[in-house]
Amino acid sequence: MRSIAAVVALFAFSAAAAQDAKPFELKSKDGKFTVTFPGKPMETTQKVPLKGTDKQIVVTNNVVEVGKSAAYIVAYNDYPSGVLAADGKKVLEGVRDGNMGKDAEIVEDKAGTFGDAKLPMREFTFTKNKLHFRNKLILDGNRLYQIMIVADNEKALTGDMAKKYYDSFSLAKKK
Repeated sequence: MRSIAAVVALFAFSAAAAQDAKPFELKSKDGKFTVTFPGKPMETTQKVPLKGTDKQIVVTNNVVEVGKSAAYIVAYNDYPSGVLAADGKKVLEGVRDGNMGKDAEIVEDKAGTFGDAKLPMREFTFTKNKLHFRNKLILDGNRLYQIMIVADNEKALTGDMAKKYYDSFSLAKKK
């Protein structure tokens, strides 16, 4: 599982600035999702070692930085078959713990389901190193989606822009 610190470092160097940008609806064919960002995202990929194995996964990040105060991120990756635990709730709990790392202070945490297929989902917010994080994790088979906001202020996690972003995320219908 990957550390949120790696994601934060990634967006700090590769995000597209969107201070006064118009909302941008991303329909990701490869990612099989749609989301409305507060500007046009930049897509990057990164190979990440899979903890406890000799395997790597490719994480695709779509990132929009809003000024210097917040970043909106949708990341997804596919795990190799047989790597994940059978219990999706346990998988998402492990991803949550990996994202927070040490010295994080959890603000809110709830498990649930996403969409008509009732996919395992976990939503949580936390603070760490004076940053505020809001995350939604969704597990669809071997694919993990991470919908995140990282900001220097708590209000950025719950404002109108954040609400529109989180509410807009949807997965493509399976054929």
